[in-house]
Amino acid sequence: MSDTNIIGAATSVVAAVEKANDPFGPGDLFYWKCEYEKAKEYFQTVLNQPSTTLIESARCYNSLGATNAKSQNYEEALDNYHKQLDILLKLETSEKITSDIIKCYMSIGKVYCLKLDYVEAINYYNRALGLILTINSPSDLISNIYKDLANLYTKTQEFDLATEYFIKALEIDRRQLGEDHPKFGQTYANMGAMHCRQEDYKQALDYFLKAREIWQKSLTPRHIYVESMNKTIQKVQSKLNCMDEKHSLEKVQSSPIAATVSEASQPQQHIPQNYLLIWVDGNIDEGNKDCQDMLTQLQSVVNDVHTCTEPDQCIQLLNKIHKEQTFVITSGSLGQNLVPEIHDMPQLNSVYILCGNEPRHQEWTQSWIKIKGVYTNIKEICQVLQLIVKQCDQTSIALSFLTINEMASTDNLNQLEPTFMYTQLFKEILLDMEYGEQAIKQFTAYCRHNNFGSLINIDRFEKEYRPQLAIWWYTYPSFIYSMLNRALRTLDADIIISMGFFICHLHQQIQQLHQQQIKSYYGKPFIGYRGQGLSKANFEKLQKTKGGLLSFNNFLSTNTDKEISLEFARYASTELDKVGILFIMSIDPCVKSAPFASIKEVSSYQEEEEVLFSMHTVFRVNAIKQMDNDNQLYEVELQLTSDDDEQLRLLTDRIREETSGSTGWQRLGKLLLKIGQFNKAEELYNVLLQQTSDEGEKAVYYSQLGCVKYDQGDYEKAIWYHEKALEIQQKTLPSNRPHLATSYNNIGKVHDNMGEYLKALSYYEKALEISQETLPSRHPTLATSYNNIGNVYNNMGEYLKALSCYKKALEIDQKTLPSNHPTLATSYSNIGSVYHRMGEYSKALSCHEKALEISQKALPSNHPTLATSYSNIGNVYNNMGEYLKALSYYEKALDISQKALPSNHPTLATLYNNIGSVYHRMGEYSKALSYYERALEIQEKTLPSNHPTLATTYNNIGSVYDNMEEYSKALLFYEKALEISQETLPSRHPTLATSYNNIGYVYNNMGEYLKALSCYEKALEIREKNLPSHHPDLATTYNNIGSVYNNMGEYSKALLFYEKSLEILQQSLPSKHPHLATLYSNIGGVYDKMGEYLKALSFYEKALKIRQKTLPSNHPDLATSYSNIGSAFNNMGEYSKALSFYVRALEIRQQILPPNHSILATSYSNISSVYKHMGEYSKALSSHEKALEIRQTLPSKDSDLATSYINIGSVYYNMKDYSKALSYFERALDIWQREPSTHPLVTIVKISIEILKKDIVKNN
Repeated sequence: MSDTNIIGAATSVVAAVEKANDPFGPGDLFYWKCEYEKAKEYFQTVLNQPSTTLIESARCYNSLGATNAKSQNYEEALDNYHKQLDILLKLETSEKITSDIIKCYMSIGKVYCLKLDYVEAINYYNRALGLILTINSPSDLISNIYKDLANLYTKTQEFDLATEYFIKALEIDRRQLGEDHPKFGQTYANMGAMHCRQEDYKQALDYFLKAREIWQKSLTPRHIYVESMNKTIQKVQSKLNCMDEKHSLEKVQSSPIAATVSEASQPQQHIPQNYLLIWVDGNIDEGNKDCQDMLTQLQSVVNDVHTCTEPDQCIQLLNKIHKEQTFVITSGSLGQNLVPEIHDMPQLNSVYILCGNEPRHQEWTQSWIKIKGVYTNIKEICQVLQLIVKQCDQTSIALSFLTINEMASTDNLNQLEPTFMYTQLFKEILLDMEYGEQAIKQFTAYCRHNNFGSLINIDRFEKEYRPQLAIWWYTYPSFIYSMLNRALRTLDADIIISMGFFICHLHQQIQQLHQQQIKSYYGKPFIGYRGQGLSKANFEKLQKTKGGLLSFNNFLSTNTDKEISLEFARYASTELDKVGILFIMSIDPCVKSAPFASIKEVSSYQEEEEVLFSMHTVFRVNAIKQMDNDNQLYEVELQLTSDDDEQLRLLTDRIREETSGSTGWQRLGKLLLKIGQFNKAEELYNVLLQQTSDEGEKAVYYSQLGCVKYDQGDYEKAIWYHEKALEIQQKTLPSNRPHLATSYNNIGKVHDNMGEYLKALSYYEKALEISQETLPSRHPTLATSYNNIGNVYNNMGEYLKALSCYKKALEIDQKTLPSNHPTLATSYSNIGSVYHRMGEYSKALSCHEKALEISQKALPSNHPTLATSYSNIGNVYNNMGEYLKALSYYEKALDISQKALPSNHPTLATLYNNIGSVYHRMGEYSKALSYYERALEIQEKTLPSNHPTLATTYNNIGSVYDNMEEYSKALLFYEKALEISQETLPSRHPTLATSYNNIGYVYNNMGEYLKALSCYEKALEIREKNLPSHHPDLATTYNNIGSVYNNMGEYSKALLFYEKSLEILQQSLPSKHPHLATLYSNIGGVYDKMGEYLKALSFYEKALKIRQKTLPSNHPDLATSYSNIGSAFNNMGEYSKALSFYVRALEIRQQILPPNHSILATSYSNISSVYKHMGEYSKALSSHEKALEIRQTLPSKDSDLATSYINIGSVYYNMKDYSKALSYFERALDIWQREPSTHPLVTIVKISIEILKKDIVKNN
């Protein structure tokens, strides 16, 4: 929230409180406190009062609209605003009423904008504009409409209209406000953004510069608008530089890419150090020379210094910081109020009080552990900060941990920590390149452009740096050390590449010193020390790594003085979230390893006995011991590994294969793709493409750009690039060359992810044809092709064809691979997944168990691949209704994954989702929700906000809320899932159909049948365009549409859609598939409602027959079948048969569900209804009371309780106990009368109560 909004919100709250006589005051207060449900409840109460006037009603609807819009209930918001509009249009016209109508049109437009329906939004804004010009309206309101319309036309890419309206707004603001008003800056900023969308960066830059010029006159230099605009201008300038330089870059000699902005998207904000400093003082004046001198001193220690004159600015800034350690310097007077607000923020490292009266602040500062002292001059603080900064740098060094198990498997590199692989590859690639003089100038230009380091240090580096001074500059207290180590820790490719020359020089100087010093060791091992802190998560990893390898992924500073290192470890142990570590390193100079050298003579710090290791030094972890009985302090014995270490050599060779290439730049491109630096990879390949005339190389670069676009989710461009590669290959290569097959596979893969399965199939088959012509029949590439084709058929619902392809892949793997090879396990898993979808659960289990058996033989007992097998088996048991077995396997998978993976690994999120699904099916909704939310927490931390996996979890959470009948929450999560899918997938992707189905399901349950139908029809339209006419997903949608018509009482239409669904399933699935049983049940249900009980019974029995053959005897679907058959017999008057089936249903549900599950209450009610028909009232009463007892333990659902009261009351009535009957009927009436709208049974119950009262009088 901007400063303006915070002030506005605070003012509105105060105003709401002060206006005690305003009937809307409390509602407004709830609104501004973001308590939207309470606000809605209040406004609805005002609306329902008989005394509320039409004008007040209009205001109520306006407030409800605003509240629903804030809650993202957009349809309700639109409904509210339209009701407000209806009232306003009926009132006598006045300037005030017309003004309210204009604002209402604008509100409706804003809601449509939030729904991303920009055309409809423009429609309502134009209505507002047409009306506003007819009255004497405030100019600022007209200006705002022009600006909103301009921004909307920008979104619809109608740039001429957008420009026209921006200019009109500027003309009004110029007349009313003058050209230096901050509003002008915002309009210019929006105009700049519009030109960026047109890729007219030169014009965009002009507008951004105008915006900044205005803001710099009226706002402080550190104001968020000014800082944000500075960054925007840098990005646009970089784009212009990139476009200018692309035609003039020299051949790949020094560096083919400077640190520029990718054309694909804007880069992340780079922070060259691991920390920043905030200085808070009401007297800061950056124009004052003394203040400037103090800032210069601070920037010599911490490059990134922010100034604030108000505590709120500091809090706001801290809230935006997530990863960097932050130091705060504050005056004593401001600090007394500021420190309590910020002290517990995890990003805050320490606080320093700068004041003129030290004794005055000594007492209160003792209460806060993060306050490190009270100082009267900035120089003292700088001296303390230098030590703290060094400690931070020591602690933030990048480490990778490889357990013995991970080293044992070189087949799946995905199980290794990425930093272990990628820092090694960066090192190899960067050391293999040549760097010219331009590299230094490019680097310093990059630092100036991004404000990395003080200009004094950057200028000095540019003038004085030489390769033989690399160590001196690395140890000098400037920006170099922190910038490099942070980049290596975060794998910031931009900075690593720009510093490639320095990494190379630093390594070479260490290597030269190593060769000079090696004789001085006389072949004797020695001990080095390093003290630092580890996060508790990293310490847990370290403990699991005993006997394994520990890699320091940057240049490693050690000391031969134990006490100095121990001091660092002890300091780290005092931090709450850290464990202090003293590394004791056994170093054998005779072992060939990463070079190291004593740097005392060449360091800028010549007081310390420092030994510096080159980047990516690997040690074996020998022992971990607690020190001083302190569980925050440990010593860890390490042994330097040899390059000849067999395990390490095998692993290194396998990693190198991942980034093969004929040049260092080609290898770098592959590495950038591997680490997810897609924008930088794109930039590199575009430059390489321009610099080559070789057609073969062009094809490679186009292909790699296709891979970049695929990973960015830009599938259309991915196809374009892959087709360009294919076009070149078709001209230059024979028609059967394997490279062509690779391109066909790449194009097929994109179409597969777009849901365009027939196109994907066509390309995969072309690839297979080439491979069959050019490769031996047992070649692994053929198995890959068969698996690809199998995946498409699986997605298309062509399960038999998918099975055939997977089996061909398995046959090749069995002939060419050892019997325990992990690839065989993958093939069995694929086959198992098809059987699973076909409902052949025993066959699916068999395949997944074979996969598990192979993995158990080939891999260690806690290898993550085993977790995948356990999870697959759990999935099958989950669908079989064997929930306890499913849980058992999921928990095995979770146990392995928690030991082997970081606590925020996406695989853990998948397992939490799986466990949640079991509890969901068991009806334990709170547990299900808990696991789904744990999954979501991980995904929100580790994935982009629009990642498709998040949509899956949102769908899961929505489904729980749907089952809990919290429909508004269900809709909220389903719509979040839909929004992600719309943003990331083509408009016809099958996943969108799933989202529409889910939303339709909620509307169906809410009784909003037309909305449900609309959603289901959207799903059907997508699926009919993408899927074969007999795909099971089409059957699902027909079934859903049938269920709506069933609920609407249109039984013939319901049957028509159910029968369409049945026809598809009979063609595409085995005759005993559980989905067929569900459909037979649905058809039976329609006939039951139509009173055709024999037909209903026939379909119910077909469903039962399938379920008895395919499901365990205690599966919940069997209980459903027994209950349905009981219902048919009950309606036919065959009560003893009905009772028998209802009791069977109850017995199953009692075995598998919690004792207070709502379905059990339904079962007891069903049994009661039979006993009542049979005249066995005491038994009926007993069962109804059991149902009531359950419902009373469940979250409040008053309508069910009322139903139970009516049921019990009716039994007492039959027993002629009218007093008790009356008591229960009155309880039901009390509930229904409390509901917002009149319940349809209220009248009936009231009449029943009157009859009962008369009967009581008669009997007395």
